[in-house]
Amino acid sequence: MKRWTVPFATLLLAVTALPAAQAAPTAAVDSSIAGITGVGVHNAYEQGTFPWLVDALESGASMLEIDVWQNFAGSRAYQVSHDPGNANNCSSSTTFEGLRSGWRNQNFQACLRNIKLWHDRNPSHAPLIIKLEAKNGFDGRGGYGPAQLDSLLSSSLGAGNILKPADVKGGHATLDAAVRAGAWPSRSSLQGKFVFLVETGAFESQNPFDSYDTDLEYADHLGSLANSGQLGSAMMFTTINGASSSDPRTGDRGGARAQWFVTFDGTPARGSAATPASTPTGTTCS
Repeated sequence: MKRWTVPFATLLLAVTALPAAQAAPTAAVDSSIAGITGVGVHNAYEQGTFPWLVDALESGASMLEIDVWQNFAGSRAYQVSHDPGNANNCSSSTTFEGLRSGWRNQNFQACLRNIKLWHDRNPSHAPLIIKLEAKNGFDGRGGYGPAQLDSLLSSSLGAGNILKPADVKGGHATLDAAVRAGAWPSRSSLQGKFVFLVETGAFESQNPFDSYDTDLEYADHLGSLANSGQLGSAMMFTTINGASSSDPRTGDRGGARAQWFVTFDGTPARGSAATPASTPTGTTCS
């Protein structure tokens, strides 16, 4: 089983992979979620990691990673697997009692149903970060863009159970300004909540026919929603995969888009404008 320790930067939340042996104690319950260290599980949906997804949910991990594929030409649904198709530990059960039975290898909607059943049984659970690696990205032209994934998360789990970019931004000018001002909520205030991160997947990043990566598309989605006064409908934080040891918000991820990038998968910036020099570092997840 692969586990991560997840140090969170003081100003910008950073998802960082480190060997489990280096795990630091969890911070006090009233600490900002950006100031805690927790354990995350790589590919938590794999049957070799946990027999059932509910086992991952009950493991006490602070973060679970789920790989999703959009089956654009077939079922038109999100699949959960390391490779195209459904190969996972999500149960077909529609009851909490049945989450360790039934058929596995379900689609993403069924995985979300598993998560909701667990949440309903444990409504005061610790905040859980779920990192979605969008393996092959979005297809907005086909009706399967960022808004549709937002809607699936909202309808499956309930928007009130998800920490949203709008919740953190509040009345600040930008999301970046909000987190610099310490707007990440406390861990205790997020009991029973989920935090979704979405990032560009390995397949899409190497696809020469798709240069509009998931993190860029979702950043633009956030900007468009904010301009139309609908930011509250966004359910995820766009995340830079493979963030470097300096501020990764450059090039396509700089400029106006930079305000939406406040979560990073990889080595967080050290001593840069993005984070203080005391920010912990680690190796990039894959």
